[in-house]
Amino acid sequence: MTIGIIELNDLGIQVACDDEIVAISPGFALINNNGELLVGNDALKETRLLPSWNNNHFWNHLNTNPIPNARDSIRHNADLAFAHLELLWEELKGRVDTVIFVVPSFYNRASLSLLLGMAEECGIPTSGVVDLSIAAACNQKLRDISLYLDIHLHRITLTRLSNSLNLSRTNYITVCETGMATLLDRWASAVTNQFIQVKRYDPLHDAKSEQALYDALPDWIHSFETKRNNLFNLDIDGLKQSVSISVEQLMPACAPLYPQIIQAIRKQASINETSTLFLSHRFNGVPGIKDTLNLLEKIELVELPSNAAIAGAFQHADKIMSGGGTITHVVNLPIKAASSADETVTRNQATHLLYGDHATAIGRVFKLSEEISSGLIQDLSNPICSIYPKGVHVYVDIHKANKIKINGAPVTKQTTLKPGDTISLGDQIMTLISVT
Repeated sequence: MTIGIIELNDLGIQVACDDEIVAISPGFALINNNGELLVGNDALKETRLLPSWNNNHFWNHLNTNPIPNARDSIRHNADLAFAHLELLWEELKGRVDTVIFVVPSFYNRASLSLLLGMAEECGIPTSGVVDLSIAAACNQKLRDISLYLDIHLHRITLTRLSNSLNLSRTNYITVCETGMATLLDRWASAVTNQFIQVKRYDPLHDAKSEQALYDALPDWIHSFETKRNNLFNLDIDGLKQSVSISVEQLMPACAPLYPQIIQAIRKQASINETSTLFLSHRFNGVPGIKDTLNLLEKIELVELPSNAAIAGAFQHADKIMSGGGTITHVVNLPIKAASSADETVTRNQATHLLYGDHATAIGRVFKLSEEISSGLIQDLSNPICSIYPKGVHVYVDIHKANKIKINGAPVTKQTTLKPGDTISLGDQIMTLISVT
C-alpha cells in the first residue's frame, strides 16, 4: 500500500508519496486580472504584482467566517483552503492508496472537521490525522519531557511532549502571532534601506522589483546558516543591483521575538531535569535563533531535518491510520520513543581549545574571533564560528566557511568535535582537548 502524507504548515505545505516529498506549496491565494483564483506557488509568485486581492491566512484560521472582499465562490477561508487542497491532491491522485494528514497543534475540533469534510469532497481517501509535533518527534531520541518549536506564516508555536508510558502531546501554545510573513516584511525593509543608502535605489517603488525581492528573500535568509555577511542581488530586466548586508542588520527584525520564545520554553520545560527542544527546519537561517536557544540551561537543542514529520508519519502509519471508517486525531502515539537520558561530561568530551601553550575553556558557548594572533578571544557580534557542548557532544557552527577548516578540510555546516580535532584559521591551528 502506498501512503500519501500532507503536512499542513502554511509556510510550505509538504506533500509526500510514502516518505518522499514530491511537492511543497505555500498557503497563498490570489485572484488575477482575469478573475482566476491562483493558489500555492502560482499565487505567491504574483502576490506583489497583484496586491488588490490576495490572502495567506486561510490555513491559519481554517473556518467559515466571512472574509473581506468575498466573492460568490469565495466566501470564507474554507473555500480558499478547499481550492488549495484540490491542488495538493493532484500531486498524489492515482499514486497513493490512502492519505494521512499531519496537522498543527492549534487546529481545534471545528478546524479538523472542516479539513476532513473538504478532503472527502476532494475525493481524498483519508485514513489518519496526526499532530505535527508527534510526527516530527516520534523518530527522535526523547527525554521524559520534550518541546517542539515551529514557525508558520502568522504564528510561532510551542508544543510539549511526554515520553513516559507512550509519546503524547500534553500541551501546546501559540507563543506569538508573529510568523514568517511578518519577518519577511521586516527583512525586506532592511534590504530596501540598504539599497537606498548604498545604491540610491528603492526596490519597493515598483511592483516588479518588489516581487523579485520577495522571491529571493527565503533562500537568501537560509544562506545565513553559514555566513555573517551576504550579497543581495537583484536583476530586473537586465539591470543588476547588489548590496552587502550583515546579520546584525537583520537581527532587529527577529530579536524582539526571542524573549517571548525563551519565556514560553522556560514555562513548558522540566524544572529539575534537562528537556529536549526540537527546532523545526523552518527556522533555518533566522538570525540569532540558534545562538539564543543554545544559551538556555537544561535545554538540549536538536535541529530537525525538513522531512522529520513526513518520515515519522510514514514509519508509524499503522498506528496513525484508523480502522472501521472512524478517523481519530492522534495526539497520543502508542510507542515509547528511544530515550535521550541525561549524561554528564566524560573524559571523551572536548572541554578546551588549546592554542600554543594556553588552553581556553569552551564553556556554554565560545564564539571564536577571526583575529587570534594575540590569543583566543571571543567575538560576540561577528564570530568565525560558535563552539558549544550539547548533551555528550561538542558542536561547531560555521559562520565564515571560506576562512576556516576542521581537521584540514573545509566545512560549511554544523559539525561534531572531539578531543584531538583541529580548527585552522589560515596557518593558525587550535586543538580540541579534554581537561578533567
